[in-house]
Amino acid sequence: MGNKILVVDDEKLIVKGIRFSLEQDGMEVTAAYDGEEALALAKSGEFDLILLDVMLPKLTGFEVCQQVREFSDVPIIMLTAKGDDIDKIMGLEYGADDYVTKPFNILEVKARIKAIIRRTKKDRPEEQKNLIVKGEMKLDCESRRVFIGEREVNLTAKEFDMLELLALNQNKVYSREKLLNLVWGYDYPGDARTVDVHIRRLREKIESHPSDPKYVHTKWGVGYYLGDKIYFRGKFFKSLRFRIMLLLIVIGIIPCIVVGQGIISNYEKRAVSVRTAEIQNQSTMLGSRLGKAGYLKGVPSETLDAELAQLADIYSGRILLIDDEFQVVKDTYDMEEGKTIISEAVMECYGGNNTSEYDSKNHYIEVTQAIQDPNSGQTEGIMLVSVSTDSVVDSVDVLHSKAVAVGDCCRSCDHYHFLFCFRASCAAVWKNYTGNRSRDGRV
Repeated sequence: MGNKILVVDDEKLIVKGIRFSLEQDGMEVTAAYDGEEALALAKSGEFDLILLDVMLPKLTGFEVCQQVREFSDVPIIMLTAKGDDIDKIMGLEYGADDYVTKPFNILEVKARIKAIIRRTKKDRPEEQKNLIVKGEMKLDCESRRVFIGEREVNLTAKEFDMLELLALNQNKVYSREKLLNLVWGYDYPGDARTVDVHIRRLREKIESHPSDPKYVHTKWGVGYYLGDKIYFRGKFFKSLRFRIMLLLIVIGIIPCIVVGQGIISNYEKRAVSVRTAEIQNQSTMLGSRLGKAGYLKGVPSETLDAELAQLADIYSGRILLIDDEFQVVKDTYDMEEGKTIISEAVMECYGGNNTSEYDSKNHYIEVTQAIQDPNSGQTEGIMLVSVSTDSVVDSVDVLHSKAVAVGDCCRSCDHYHFLFCFRASCAAVWKNYTGNRSRDGRV
C-alpha cells in the first residue's frame, strides 16, 4: 500500500481505467498526457514506477524513457499498441524494465507492476523499505507489526492498512470517503462511519491518551492525518461568543451522553439476551433430534450434519458434541474431534442444568444443551455452542459514534445552531436504536 505510480498515456479513458484499478489496490496514481508533462513530473516527484505509453504528443515514450534514465533508475513499463519485436527491443534498449502491448489485461499489468516493485525494493536499505518511525511508534510494513516503544500493539488487518496508509503519507489529510475507498475498496457496501469506528479503536491501541492523540489527528470537517498536531491560537478563544458557545456545549453534551449511553447499554443487553434465547431454542430442538436419531451412539445422519453446519454458519459460531466420556464426537471446525473436554459448564449440564454465558471481552455467547436418550431420559451427551456477537458489538459502535456526533457538529456550527444540532443528534441515536428493533423484530 502507498506505492506511487506515474501513468502516462494520451488516451484519457485508458488513464482513467488504469487509475481506478490501481487505486483499488491502495496505490497512489499521478497522470500525465504528453511526453513533456511526464518528464517534468518524473523530475519533480519520487515515483515507485512509471507506466509509459510509446505514442505520445510532444515527446515519444522512447524519448521520455531515455531522458528519465539520465537522472533516475525508477522502473519503467512501456505500454503501446505496437507488438513488433523491434519495438520491444527498442524500448528495452532505451532503459525500460518491461513491455506490455495493447489491448492488455489490467490484472496482468498490476501483476507486472507489483513484481517489478517487489524486486526493486529488495535493493533498498532495509530500514527505508520496511520501517516507518514516528516518535515512539515503529511500523514494520513487511511483517505488519507495530511497536509503541518496546510494547507491540496488536492491530486488525484494516487498522494496520489504515495506519500504514497514513504513515506513508504523513501530514496528508484523507477524508472518510477516501479512506473507505482505499482501505475497504470501492465496492464496500458500508458507510463512512466505519472509518470513524476504526479510527477510535486504533487510537485506543496506539495512543496513551486517545482523547488527545499524538499520532492520528483529526482535521475537523475534512478528515484524518498522521503527523504533527497543528495548534490554533487567536482572539476568538478569548471572546464572549466562544464562552457562550462553550457553556451551551457543557449544558447540552452531558445529557446527550447520558441519554446516548443509556440507550446503548440497553440495546447491548437486549441484543445479547435475544441472541442467547435464539441459540437456546435452536439448541433445544436440535438436541432433541440428535437424541432421537441416536447420533452420539454412532448412527450417521447427513441431515443432522447439515443442520449442525448450518446453525454454526448462520450465527458465525462453532458446535461441539461431547459424549458421556467427555470426548468430542463432532466439531464443526474439524479441530477437536477425539479430544477430551472437561469444563465447569459441561459438568453443570451433565448435572441437569443447561447453561448460557456471555463473554463480553472476547465477544461470544456459550450455550450448553443436554442430549438425552428419548426412552430412558438419561443424558448421553452435551452440545456446546459458541456464537460470535461481533455484529452486536459493531452495532454498539455505530450507536456510540452517533451518540457523540453532537461533538463533531458543535465544532463546525456556531452557538445559535447548537441546540438544533443537539436535538438532531439525540434523535439520530434514538432512530438508530428503534430502527434496529423494527428491522430485527426482536431488539
